[in-house]
Amino acid sequence: MQERQKYDLILKQKELELEEERRRQQEEEARRTADEVAQLRRQTVHHAKPVPHFRRFEVKPSHAPLTNPHSPKFVKRLRTQKAAATEKLNTTFDIENP
Repeated sequence: MQERQKYDLILKQKELELEEERRRQQEEEARRTADEVAQLRRQTVHHAKPVPHFRRFEVKPSHAPLTNPHSPKFVKRLRTQKAAATEKLNTTFDIENP
């Protein structure tokens, strides 16, 4: 009977040690995850970036003469070409303009 009690006592001690180890591992895991979450939160906070400094742009005067503006002629040219093509078709098929 005494051997059984010794065996039960040893078994109980082993179970307590295993339970203590499991509890320590869970605490360590919880601490580690809390640290990871804190680290991620620190990293995801937006931090302003400084404005980059570029070389100063210097405008150099040109020696070319200024251009004289004029209105575009492409609209008139297209209308005249279209009218000429229509007139050519009308004369080819002897169609009178209404």
